[in-house]
Amino acid sequence: MTEANEALTDVDALWFDPDPTSKSGRSARVIGYSHSRRAVLSIIVVHRDEGGYYGANGWESNKSDRRRYERGE
Repeated sequence: MTEANEALTDVDALWFDPDPTSKSGRSARVIGYSHSRRAVLSIIVVHRDEGGYYGANGWESNKSDRRRYERGE
């Protein structure tokens, strides 16, 4: 949880909203750095009907997402 929160609040985090791979269009992909994990993470959050998000999933970013993060794309 701490690691995901670090990635979500990273000032350099990339937000893809909606997530390009989302079937429902309700989720967003966030790629950000976690200092405690010392890694770039990909986090999936889902829009709440009443506003805001809830966390759905997260993992260490693959090579493609790390490259996006490093280039700020």
